Amino acid sequence: KPLVVRVASRKRLLFQAVKELKQRYGGGYATEFPYLSQAIFAFQEVEGRDVFLFAMYVQEYDADCPPPNTNRTYISYVDSVGYLASKPQGQRTAVYHALLHGYLQFAASCGFEHAHIWVAPPTAGVEYIFHGRPADPRPPMAVEVLRGWY
Repeated sequence: KPLVVRVASRKRLLFQAVKELKQRYGGGYATEFPYLSQAIFAFQEVEGRDVFLFAMYVQEYDADCPPPNTNRTYISYVDSVGYLASKPQGQRTAVYHALLHGYLQFAASCGFEHAHIWVAPPTAGVEYIFHGRPADPRPPMAVEVLRGWY
């Protein structure tokens, strides 16, 4: 079944530079950085219901943002649950890679020149987006495995 991708939240915000960054980069460092924060979710219809199975949070700093964040996008959180129905089975990683790739292509078409993925490996018992997920007997992903996944 096809996926539906929705922008669930879209807000313009300002990041206030912390004094440590100003000290590190000098007096010409901006005091604030405007950006667009978005929550991008993917759903699949299963038995007549939309099932939420993938989430990505991004921060987009466009051409109006001062350096060093000009035309940069940051993917700050990616999370998923194992509810994807696919034929053949086992297509979850390929589908989630396609969602990330699709976002990066879209960002490039909007003029973003740099993309950064900042995603920490999961820690047992710590949930970033999905707070109720099916039991998974696998241990949390190691940093090296996570880097390889991206």
